[in-house]
Amino acid sequence: SWMEAQTDPIENWQKVRSHVKIRIELIHSLGVREFEPQSAAHPKWDVCIAGDTYMPRILARQSAKTHGLVEAPIRLTDSVILRSTGKLPVVFGDTLASRIRNRLRQVNQRFLVHRSSINFVCGSGYKYPVRKFFEIPAARSALLSFPCVGMVDYGFLDGVHHIEVAPDDFGVESKKLLENDSLRYRLIDNAWNMVFRLHSVEARVNQLVDCMRRMVAGRLTSAGFRDGEFVIE
Repeated sequence: SWMEAQTDPIENWQKVRSHVKIRIELIHSLGVREFEPQSAAHPKWDVCIAGDTYMPRILARQSAKTHGLVEAPIRLTDSVILRSTGKLPVVFGDTLASRIRNRLRQVNQRFLVHRSSINFVCGSGYKYPVRKFFEIPAARSALLSFPCVGMVDYGFLDGVHHIEVAPDDFGVESKKLLENDSLRYRLIDNAWNMVFRLHSVEARVNQLVDCMRRMVAGRLTSAGFRDGEFVIE
C-alpha cells in the first residue's frame, strides 16, 4: 500500500487519491491559544526566517541581509539551545531529553515569530503548506511566502492574505512592505481572520462532524478544501 512505500507519502497520496472511495482531506489546525496576542506591543525585528536550512531560506536570508533588514536571531538562539541541552540524555534519557529540547526550540521560534514584522515561509522539500503557513497569520505577522501546492485551496490569496515572493526577492519585497503600514496591517488582519475561520481547532471539529453526519447518512464521497472553502460532496 502507499502507506508502506519507502517514498514520499504526500507524492504517493496524490497518485492514489482518485482511487479512494471515500476521502476526507484535512490540513493543520491551530488551538485557541495560538491566536492570542503576545505581550510585546511592537515587533523587535524586521524579518524572521524560521525552519531548517533549505536553499529557499538561505536565499531569502541573503536577500534580507543585502537590503539591510534586521533578522530575528533564530539560528543563534537555536544553536544555543542545542548546545546547552546536549547532556540532557544523561540525566533524563533520550526520549524525555528530546521532548525537552524540542519544546524549548518551539518556544524560542514562537517568541521570535511573534516579535518580527514579517516572516518568510516556504514549503520545504515537500512543496506543501507546512504548519508555519498557518502559525504566522495566527501570530499577527505579515506572511511572505515561496508558493507551494494548495495555497489558494486552503484560503491563501496572493496580495490579500500573503505575498508570494521568490526567495531572492524576499529582501526587496519585505522592505517595500515595511514602508507600507496600511498594506501590511491589511494582510495581517485578512490572514488572521481567514485562518481562524477555516483552520482553528473549533472549525476543524465542526468540519469533521459535518463529514461524519454525511457519512452516516450515506451521502459522503469526498471532503476537502477548494478555493478557500471546506467543500463536502
